[in-house]
Amino acid sequence: MTISQHAQQLLQEVTNERADCLGRPIIFVAHSLGGVLVKDAIIQSRKYDDQPHLQDISTSCHAICFFGTPHRGSHAAEYGDILTSIISIAPGGPSAYKEVLRGLKLNSEKLSQVEADFNAFLNRSIPVSQKIKLYSFQEAKGASSISPFGGKVVPDFSSSFNRTDIEQISFINENHMDMARFESDSSQGYRNFRSALKHCLKQLQARQAEQRELENSRQLAERSAVVRALDFKERLSREQQLSNITTPSETFTWVWSSPFLQWLLSDGRLFWISGKPASGKSTLMHYLAGSEELQDVLRTAGGRDWEIIHFFFDFRAGNGIGNNFEGFIRSLLLQLAEKLDDFNSLVPELSQHLKVSPLRSKIHSNQEIPPGLARQSILQCLRDCRQGLLIFIDGLDEYEGKKVELTNFIKGLYSSNVKVCVASRPDPPFPDAFAGSPSFQMQDLNDGAIRAFAFDTLSTFYSSRQFEDTALQSLAKEIAQRAFGVFLWARFAAYELIDGLSRGEELGSPQLEARLDAVPPELQKIYSRIFGRLSSDDKRIAGHLLLFITSSKSILTVEMLQEAIGLFAKHAGLYGRNATHYANESSNNFRKRLFATSGGTVEVYPARLRYMKRQFPGHVVRLIHRTVKTYLEHEGRRELLGDSFHSGLGDEIWLQVCGLRVTESSDIDVQYDNPGYRYYEFGLDSIDTSSTAEEVEHVRLGIYSASLADDTDILDTLLLTYAGTNALEHAEDWEDACQRSSAVLLKPLMTAAYLKAHCLVSDGDCLCATTYAERMNVAADPIQLAWCHGLVFCIKEYVEAQCAAKPVGHKQGLLSKLTMALDGFGKPRKASKLQNLRDVSIRTVCAGDWELIRNRHIRVIAILLKHYPTVNDADVLSAVCHAPPEVLRLILDYQKSGKIILTGGTGVRVHPGLPRIDVFEQPEKYRPLAALGHRDPEGIDDVKLVLDLFLGRGEDINEQCGPLGGVIHYTVAVPNLNTRPDGTPLEFLWKEANTRTLEDDMNPVSEYRETLSHLIRLGAVNNKRDPNGHVPSVRQMRYFGCNRTDYRECLRYYREGPLDGVSIWSRPVACDPEDRRRYDLPSDQWSFSEHEAGSNFEDEDGDDGSGQSEDDYHSIEVVPTLSSERTSSQPDVARADEGHRGPGSRAMS
Repeated sequence: MTISQHAQQLLQEVTNERADCLGRPIIFVAHSLGGVLVKDAIIQSRKYDDQPHLQDISTSCHAICFFGTPHRGSHAAEYGDILTSIISIAPGGPSAYKEVLRGLKLNSEKLSQVEADFNAFLNRSIPVSQKIKLYSFQEAKGASSISPFGGKVVPDFSSSFNRTDIEQISFINENHMDMARFESDSSQGYRNFRSALKHCLKQLQARQAEQRELENSRQLAERSAVVRALDFKERLSREQQLSNITTPSETFTWVWSSPFLQWLLSDGRLFWISGKPASGKSTLMHYLAGSEELQDVLRTAGGRDWEIIHFFFDFRAGNGIGNNFEGFIRSLLLQLAEKLDDFNSLVPELSQHLKVSPLRSKIHSNQEIPPGLARQSILQCLRDCRQGLLIFIDGLDEYEGKKVELTNFIKGLYSSNVKVCVASRPDPPFPDAFAGSPSFQMQDLNDGAIRAFAFDTLSTFYSSRQFEDTALQSLAKEIAQRAFGVFLWARFAAYELIDGLSRGEELGSPQLEARLDAVPPELQKIYSRIFGRLSSDDKRIAGHLLLFITSSKSILTVEMLQEAIGLFAKHAGLYGRNATHYANESSNNFRKRLFATSGGTVEVYPARLRYMKRQFPGHVVRLIHRTVKTYLEHEGRRELLGDSFHSGLGDEIWLQVCGLRVTESSDIDVQYDNPGYRYYEFGLDSIDTSSTAEEVEHVRLGIYSASLADDTDILDTLLLTYAGTNALEHAEDWEDACQRSSAVLLKPLMTAAYLKAHCLVSDGDCLCATTYAERMNVAADPIQLAWCHGLVFCIKEYVEAQCAAKPVGHKQGLLSKLTMALDGFGKPRKASKLQNLRDVSIRTVCAGDWELIRNRHIRVIAILLKHYPTVNDADVLSAVCHAPPEVLRLILDYQKSGKIILTGGTGVRVHPGLPRIDVFEQPEKYRPLAALGHRDPEGIDDVKLVLDLFLGRGEDINEQCGPLGGVIHYTVAVPNLNTRPDGTPLEFLWKEANTRTLEDDMNPVSEYRETLSHLIRLGAVNNKRDPNGHVPSVRQMRYFGCNRTDYRECLRYYREGPLDGVSIWSRPVACDPEDRRRYDLPSDQWSFSEHEAGSNFEDEDGDDGSGQSEDDYHSIEVVPTLSSERTSSQPDVARADEGHRGPGSRAMS
């Protein structure tokens, strides 16, 4: 064997020994030519870029101890002399090493090459601390049989590197053969070697500690970025509200002797806490999530450390995501990112998505995450996490989505290391969904807790000991017996008794007993009784206060509510002498008035608030419980407001207040035009919830100290910011509720200053900011905001007015100038207002963010097209290039039926986003394909809709490619094609899928696979041979790239065909374990959960004669082999049944 072969063998053997410990540091110890083998093995290891297990030898090598190794010579002759000396003293003499000598003959450059390559490796531009450490031991004695070099076998100049940065040189007082043979642990050579090892290990430990610290810092920074990206404004609102509820320490101690404890100690995975409304389920879940006793029980039961995460569905979330599936998943992922050090490695695809997507300059970016990716990430994290996890999920009955889907998803969360505890009312579908799981009903077990709560409420109020504890305990017991497990009933009953005692009624008196008897057993009747005691003026005040609270579009502070009701009272003049109280009284007095007027149905709780770049303590207003909302929705609002109430009244009074607040502010646009505060997000602070004792005291007392934050200017600005952000959203909801135009209500807001402020504070969340933020030098017109917010009735009223006959002498208003300035496409000045508005609307939709375009915008375009039905080439091309499929369909409805034909002509204004080609000179050649080539589809669904739309107009699914391709070719293409359209659309797409490099992102691979399958279902044909000589089969195309390993094999098979030369493609390959460690699976359902299971893999509709259908898609066997290991003996020729025999297909010989 040559020295290179010896080095290769060394590399392979060391790699085999380290199969289970890749990355562990290596210290090589080598004598004589063994050192040359080590250097050569390291050099060879570096060449294996695609085989990390072999490259690991070079990356993991920390140090090398060389004993008498020849590293260098001044010329080949010197190397020859050194080698001759080594071989002459080796056992067996030169004949035993003739192969080595042949490879290292005097004129060989092998040693010189090893020396040069290894020195280049040592001289890499990396910190010295990361370079390999060298320990060179030189022989101090010569051998009598050696004449050159003073008797030394390897001279000193050759046995060291002469490096002062990474090398330590020592002499061993022995000859070349004996220098590595230590007689005892006291010999000088051994002590030198041991000292070198200690020094090496100390350096290694320091380096590892530094690397761990750097890695921990890196992971922490990455996890912090992920947390910021996942966070959303209202995430902690329900938790902060529950934290504000004061309960005695013994309130929930009963849970540690309930079935819940037995479940914790068992292997059970799901526990259901059921209970009546207001029975304390959420408070119990909050207590358990932060309980130290729970951690002790889990450690005792599971023998491992447990992390606890939780989520509280909350009906108060309003338009936020705190009560839907997105908020649920984001909250769980965020908590896992905070608690699991290896979170990013558990969900690499999510981490990569959040890493490459730029964060906005907000504390909460609320960064978009594809729903499939979020769902997949949480399931994968829980599956692969080694940590014990207990998940509390409360308020399932408050979830605003499909509850069956939610319960099915929750059932998929728990596993061997994951336990889930859920809480809800016993409403359908929960009893059936959780049947068989351990559970209890709150009202059956919380009698003692309610008694403790009632006693605490009474004794806190009577802290001066007017009554004996025994007397109060007797009252508390009576309350608990009547409450039947409902905490909120007990609260109102305790308040009722306190009211009676305060009026002089004595304990045990018939009057006090009658007062308790009068408390209705149902909460809805309690609310009706509370408000029935109010005067007519106070009823209206309470009704409007509750409307402001329940109709608010964001977090509502005490100061905002006080200012709002004050403005409304002054404007409406409804409350008589009470009208002037609200604007002038102190915040503390207003809170007392709020509690009295609402009868305890509203609560004010302290919270840490965040506005712009500042954080400060404040007070947030909310309904005390969901049952209050239910009462108001059924009969409460009419009881309070009478016939004046209608379904849009909440939005109406908010619009009036927003208009009044904006009118009072003469410089609203100046206030928000501050480069230092370009984001006016307002919400609960869910980044840093820690508070100092001083801050807590300030929040409790309602004092805003300048030492904490200069809050006065912020508090005065909050309602103005609310108006700038949410007024137009109130107009949308008002029109939906009342089915009338909101133009009159919007009139106070229709100023250029308001438009500018609205665009700034909305921060890209509506079409106003997207379209007009850069063009603020024009006057605002009501119709502009009406269009951007899809105010259908406002637009309809405007269109009808424009279509009506105009009086003589009517002058054109500002709209033409406005739309011309905003449009920027050189519109003729004589164009009508209606045409201008229609053009602006279409082009705004085509240029805007699809997420901001809703059904209301499409309805507006339908109205405008109905009254101005002319559609030109620019409209068609703009829609084909950029518009959502629904808008494209609307525009094409105003073209002649059949294939899309451009009319051509001169002077047509082309949208700036269209390709820079003269599509109008040869319309019969280009048609709309030029625009389609620049369309960036929003996922597979967009491709399917546009494809079906074109096929419905007569396009041929198997149209052969012309000079530039056909409409269908460009419909299914990925933007920025790297290949020219070719063949049928299916042939073209198959070639595209197999010639693009998409290794770093599997989502496009999934989209290719789904598009191929959709084309096949529509009858598309691919009879073209691949470069491997085969015509691809239907199943080969339908199941393209089912995982990363299979994707690479698909590309290889497309180019080269079967490795054995005879097999045909039969099925995908399983995901290689190395791919599973390094990458995540693609996010489609097949690859994530089904690709490793099942039975047979066949074509849709029984194409292979097996009769298997699409229903068998999820029972497919995937074999862990490459094509060379497949057993099929089909000849290497194209066959008719290898291609799809769709319409127009032909047999091939």
